Amino acid sequence: MKFDAEVVVVCPFCHKATTIKVVEEDYLAWKYDGALIQNVMYYLPSADREVLISGLCYECQDEMFHCPEDDEPDDIDDDCGFDPYEGCFTFDC
Repeated sequence: MKFDAEVVVVCPFCHKATTIKVVEEDYLAWKYDGALIQNVMYYLPSADREVLISGLCYECQDEMFHCPEDDEPDDIDDDCGFDPYEGCFTFDC
């Protein structure tokens, strides 16, 4: 696969420019022919595809969509019925 084009995208929030290397034919198929980006540019990381779709740079993506892998709270009293995934108590204590 030969990356033969570069797309420069300016973030609408922080105005940082991000350059994504693409296969020109795939980019044009997505941008102008209605192809799904995940189908024609499957080889790009999802963060790069998001830059192309929304214009958000990597840092702004992280600010907006960040979900820590260890979101499970450590100090939950399991006997109290709090469900951290539902965000509420399953019964009164």
